[in-house]
Amino acid sequence: ATNVFNAGDFRELVSGRRRGVWASVLRGGLWIGSLGYAAAMRVRNARYDAGRAEQLAVGAPVVCVGNLTLGGTGKTPM
Repeated sequence: ATNVFNAGDFRELVSGRRRGVWASVLRGGLWIGSLGYAAAMRVRNARYDAGRAEQLAVGAPVVCVGNLTLGGTGKTPM
């Protein structure tokens, strides 16, 4: 299988710098996909908030790095 996009192409697409009909169609598809993901996360979070989802404790400190988009931000070494 051949990758259609490399990381730079993907960044250009999602940032809006890539213009044209196909770029708009792809961004629209990503947006539609994000609606399903957002709905699933709302249901998941509501289950935790209501105490209906099991929370597990681990025996080590956990660092959560959030709100970082795309690659190249140094998340992996963290």
